[in-house]
Parts: sequence; C-alpha cells; structure tokens
Amino acid sequence: MWTSGPKRLTSGWTLYPIVTYRTGAPFTIFAGLSTTRTRPGPSGAGDGGLTLANQVSNVFYYDPKNVQTLDNQNIGGTGTGNYFFNPDAFSADFSSLQPGQYSYGTSGRNAYRGPDRVNFNLTLAKITSITERVKFELRADFFNVLNHAEFDLPSTSIGSETFGQISSTADPRIIQLAGRFTF
Repeated sequence: MWTSGPKRLTSGWTLYPIVTYRTGAPFTIFAGLSTTRTRPGPSGAGDGGLTLANQVSNVFYYDPKNVQTLDNQNIGGTGTGNYFFNPDAFSADFSSLQPGQYSYGTSGRNAYRGPDRVNFNLTLAKITSITERVKFELRADFFNVLNHAEFDLPSTSIGSETFGQISSTADPRIIQLAGRFTF
C-alpha cells in the first residue's frame, strides 16, 4: 500500500478557475414625483412616477471606496458617504414650469452605468480511487477568491439622504468544502 501512497497524493487533481468581467448595469434617475389629483404629472394622466430627473450639470463619477462630502441641493445641504456620482448634477424641481409646460426630465432612461464588476472564482478538486469501483472526491470551492469589493448600484431616489451613494456590495469571499463517494 505504501508504494502507491505518493501516486495517490499527486494524481487526480483538477483546477477550475473562472474569471468574469461585467460592465456596470444601467440605471435611471427618476424625479420621484408623487401623483395626486392636483399633481397628475406632465401629461395630466397620472404619470408623475415616470418623470425623469433633470440633469442640470455634468455628472462626475467617484470611487465608491472613498468617503466624499458633497453638496446635495435636493436635500438642502451637504452629505457625506460613499458617493458614486455627484448628486448636485440632478434636480427634481419643476416648480418654475406652469401646468401644460411640464417635461419628462432631461436625463435619459438607462443613461448612466453603475460600477464594473470583476470576479475570480476557483475550484480545486481531488479524486482518489479507493477500490476499482469506489472513488472519493474532495472538493473546495472559493467564490470571490481575492475578496474584491463588487459594488452594487447607487441610490437613485433623488430626495433621499443617500442619493448618489453606494451602500451595498456583492458577497465577500465564500469557501465551501465538499466530499463525495461514487460507486
């Protein structure tokens, strides 16, 4: 048995690397207008929830890993957080327009992209023959091996304190072990 010991340790290994890269998902910034009888929306048919925000200046993007303190006139002051874009570039103020002059906003549908996502997963497996018909597989799966932060989309609620900020990420590194007999 000892003569086959080194061979059992060195043979039967497999390595399965998976690398994925995805560009950022598109997102839309709505004006957040509530539809009421006195505020029926731009068409007068109750479509206030479909109104996009007005883009009032150039949109600057930031690294969400860094904390920023930026002006946010939509909440009437400044905000501190992990911003992805400057919130002051958007406005939901339609008060200067008279009824019948309302617009659907100047920002486009799906005009902005969230952060890119890069991920590296790895599986390491070892199959050992116990007898001629019985085999044992030991497997280790590593998801997000490098424990790289993969940021979700930013908050697009224009009246929110977190507008323009990213407050969540995808799963961190996860390791799973498995053993399987086949006969």
